[in-house]
Amino acid sequence: MIIFYMVLIVAGLILGFRKDIKLARVGKSIECFAFLLLNFELFYTDAYERMNYWGNTTIVWKWIPFVISIGILAICLLIIWKPFDDKELWVSVLCLSGAMVVLIVVTAFVGTYNKSFFEDLLSFVLWPIHLALAIFAFIVYLCFRKNKIAARIGISIIFACISFFAAVIVSINLIPPQRAWIYFDDVGGWLTVAIFLALFGICIFYIWDLFSVKVRKIIAFCLVTPLVIAFISVVGYNSYEKSILEIQGTSEEINLYLYEPFRKNTLAKNLDEPSALKLQGNLPRLDGATALYPLYAAFARATYAEAEYNAYLERKEHLVLCSRTAQAFDNLIENNSDLIFLMGVSEEQHEQARELGLELKLTPIGKEAFIFFVNRRNPAFDLSVDSIKDIYSGQATNWRQVGRGNREIIVYQRPNTSGSQVMLKEIMGDIPIINPPEEFIYDEMKGMYNAVAYKNYRNSLGYSFLYYIRDMIAEDKVKFLSINGIEPTSENIANDTYPFANDFYAITIVRETETEEDAERMMNTEKLIDWILSPQGQSLVEKTGYVPLLEHP
Repeated sequence: MIIFYMVLIVAGLILGFRKDIKLARVGKSIECFAFLLLNFELFYTDAYERMNYWGNTTIVWKWIPFVISIGILAICLLIIWKPFDDKELWVSVLCLSGAMVVLIVVTAFVGTYNKSFFEDLLSFVLWPIHLALAIFAFIVYLCFRKNKIAARIGISIIFACISFFAAVIVSINLIPPQRAWIYFDDVGGWLTVAIFLALFGICIFYIWDLFSVKVRKIIAFCLVTPLVIAFISVVGYNSYEKSILEIQGTSEEINLYLYEPFRKNTLAKNLDEPSALKLQGNLPRLDGATALYPLYAAFARATYAEAEYNAYLERKEHLVLCSRTAQAFDNLIENNSDLIFLMGVSEEQHEQARELGLELKLTPIGKEAFIFFVNRRNPAFDLSVDSIKDIYSGQATNWRQVGRGNREIIVYQRPNTSGSQVMLKEIMGDIPIINPPEEFIYDEMKGMYNAVAYKNYRNSLGYSFLYYIRDMIAEDKVKFLSINGIEPTSENIANDTYPFANDFYAITIVRETETEEDAERMMNTEKLIDWILSPQGQSLVEKTGYVPLLEHP
């Protein structure tokens, strides 16, 4: 439809300046028709979309905008073609105008007392739009006055409107970010202004007969040529950016098979010496967050009997699972796991345990950094804690507001029960977190990483845990932001100078044992936790890539 409008406008412009009176009138008629179509597209379509307009057009008032638009077009055509003498012409114009005024008044009156109509605010939308159309009809009248100055003023106003709408249509539909013409936060916004000024300038030169024909052609060429070059450059660059969006890599999560405890060439770390603990009998059922699986797989490798421990298959004989944060917690609550490894527990999960009368026991076993990251080509390198809060509360929506460039900040998030989202909530405290569009919430951590690494690279922001991005993904496509000028190094995590350094936990539930097997499994769980806090266990924490506790029993 946009191309159709543009073709109509160009055709009207060409014909409107023909010396042949009939062709000129055809051109003016086309311009009026195009203007009214743009009006309906820009103002009415959006309002009626919310009411399923085409789904129910039997209600009379829904046709009123069509009737009024056709009435305005009829007035314009009467003035342009002058089928009657002056007296009959103005009687016709006044009758049509009066009928539309009555429709407007009735529409507003009905809208005030019809609840469903009033709730859609259409009574408020119709008033300014209809007033604008009435003014447009008067301007058309000016265009065909015998007084050349009045006519030229009217024509200039019409072409100013047409140029403006043409520029807006181009901006909204071709040049992201959308509606940049309102905020001028992007090159596209200023290109919209350039399109408007160039089109309007060319029209003014021809309407007012400024300079000779040759000079006007030269000026038009000088205005149009750089505009075309700029337009092609912006659209071409945006096309290039869109092509980047397709290079997303896989959205699948990390392949945990590579870390299984006794897999050949496993990536799970080994002790430098025989383990001081070898568990026998009923072994603890382990589960946890994806980012911690390499660590507790290493624990199992050191203390469990050699066997196949599949990370994904929830079978009785597979004792070292990775169900991810939310499911792992549910498994613990439902007594399908004995020991889980998480970065933290949300308030909702604490409440869930309390409602079931269960007591959670969280044992810190190491330290990790919660990090914020951007694409390597993003100029940002540091954010303050306050800036993080402003961004995720919606107070800061442009990198300029946090001192880093001049682009919209695209904020990605994780589901509420994910470990990383729990950490973000802890950082935000009582400050509400914005609700992002559904497509900006990634169920898999790798999906958020891909979004920042390959998509929207100039303005997106993601978060995760240091080990997961640095060691498990290890693609070097993003950079970690320092917080308050402090980088997430092992030293800064260990001494707590990095603002978002946190403990992670081995989590159990204190239960009454009903069978000997349960009692043995609980005893082995306690032994395993004690061993994890021993020098051997803490050495595996460090070897895996996390920061061990400074003090441990």
